[in-house]
Amino acid sequence: MKLRSLVGEHLTVSIEDVAGTDEGATANLSDGSVAVLAEERAHRGLGNALAMSVRAPSDAIYLFAAQEGAVLARRAALFTGAIEGFDV
Repeated sequence: MKLRSLVGEHLTVSIEDVAGTDEGATANLSDGSVAVLAEERAHRGLGNALAMSVRAPSDAIYLFAAQEGAVLARRAALFTGAIEGFDV
């Protein structure tokens, strides 16, 4: 899966569980953080990431965006949690 390879390439943690949809994928990581791949309708990726982080023990979010990365980065800056974005 694409999210697994992106996490392996950019982060030092491993994926514990992953769920994919037509729009991308979400994953819980070994350190309690969350990774989200936003492919189709990427502008909705930040919402998915925030929803996943509510149930996660860590507030760190890693957002991989196939498009609209700059828009997602500006929106993520409005939140207090640690949100790191990657253009893919």
